[in-house]
Amino acid sequence: MWTIQNSNEVRVVFLLIVLVLILERTSNTFRRKVTTKKTKKVFQKELFYTLLVLYLITVMVSGISFLRNQTVSILISALGVVSYSLAVFLRRTAIRTLNDYWSVFVEVKEGQRYVKEGIYRYLKHPYYIAVILELFGFSLLCNSGWGVVLTFGAQLPLLLIRSHYENRILKVYGKRMGFHQ
Repeated sequence: MWTIQNSNEVRVVFLLIVLVLILERTSNTFRRKVTTKKTKKVFQKELFYTLLVLYLITVMVSGISFLRNQTVSILISALGVVSYSLAVFLRRTAIRTLNDYWSVFVEVKEGQRYVKEGIYRYLKHPYYIAVILELFGFSLLCNSGWGVVLTFGAQLPLLLIRSHYENRILKVYGKRMGFHQ
């Protein structure tokens, strides 16, 4: 009742949706914006690249799972769309709130301050939460159990390590630069 046959037509629609999601994600995350803030110090670039590779592996595993599935649960896919949509909203809000201080890397920029307004008034790391919701949503969209396992078994622990590291950087550099948590 809540499943459909995963036909070639369904797969084509799925691939078009994935293409749109990839374009939205890359343009929102990696587009260069003009900033007046110069980077003073970048930390743990390797962790970013590890997270990026793991993100791509999770997306590929989920996509392959979808293409191999004989049937697809519409209800699970719909929950995936809701989770993914919430992630996009949260990610865009976090980036917009941080503005010039946002970066894919853990870094300290000229004039850095501790942000406590907008979404950061309620959540300490909304961008990281968005990444988990995004991968979880995409895995559900694809009906991929392996994608869910990779999201919570690998990506989440690494993001927790990164957030812990970022909190330490904020504490150390915050004292030096005069802002407080």
